[in-house]
Amino acid sequence: MIEGGHSQDSTNLFKGDLNDRRQSELCHHGKKKAVKKRVATKPTTTKRATGGFRITVKTDGFRRVGRVWSGTTRLKHDALTKQQLAQLQSDAEFIVERL
Repeated sequence: MIEGGHSQDSTNLFKGDLNDRRQSELCHHGKKKAVKKRVATKPTTTKRATGGFRITVKTDGFRRVGRVWSGTTRLKHDALTKQQLAQLQSDAEFIVERL
């Protein structure tokens, strides 16, 4: 028995475990592996989408450009063609805002 209550065999086991861990940190070239660190990132949902449109219709259920409109609708910039957008902008029933 060695001081501390461990036998010689159990101490060698601990050393063996340590050597195994050191070996696993090395790649097949004998060089140390690069360790990837986890970096906290900010959630992407906090960013507000820009480049789209906010379209408000004055009368709910109004139909124009192949859709039924009610309330306020946000659309991406590519959701409507230029012709459809021009039609909504020229119609007095709609308020079209660029975001």
